[in-house]
Amino acid sequence: MVSEERERLRIEYVPLNKALEWDWEENPKAHDMGGLAESIWKYGFLDPPKYDSALDRFVYGNGRTQAVAWGQKQGREPPAAVDVDRGSGEWLIPVKFGCDLRSAAVAKAFAVDHNNLTYMGAEGATVWDMARMWDGEGYLALLGKLAEGDALPVSVDGDDLDRLLAELPENVVFPEYDESVEGEVEWLECPECGHRWPK
Repeated sequence: MVSEERERLRIEYVPLNKALEWDWEENPKAHDMGGLAESIWKYGFLDPPKYDSALDRFVYGNGRTQAVAWGQKQGREPPAAVDVDRGSGEWLIPVKFGCDLRSAAVAKAFAVDHNNLTYMGAEGATVWDMARMWDGEGYLALLGKLAEGDALPVSVDGDDLDRLLAELPENVVFPEYDESVEGEVEWLECPECGHRWPK
């Protein structure tokens, strides 16, 4: 039995337009919007974003939330797990709340780890494998700020940061996703890491 004194996560349905206000704009994570949308409409919106009050933004789920908004703009029906307000017709998405982190810096470090730790179990995975998920300059700037505040994520230590500082400026910086793309989408792909974005 769980103690009532311990904070719990909870899920609430929030209007999509409100959820989009919690998008972490400085988030340097690259997203494949087409792939995210395809997955969400195939399986449902089963991995809700997490709001953190210390950051006053989502610490994960930014790309998934944007993909739902993109699909709505394309005229798609709501995917599974996305509700519709009967009065206004507004889409409502599930959002996780609670168990907030102690500062904005720690929340940002958690956001980095939430993505990077999926790579750390792969045999031979390097700091570069993780870095390829991010916009190079934005990722380097974020890690630098976290290091200054002694808040580096678990997935990046000081030696990793030194290596990135020496090498990352040569990395590919991906273009922003263009939400105005409609209809059939042609994709460009980075030959080095396979990241895709609309043509």
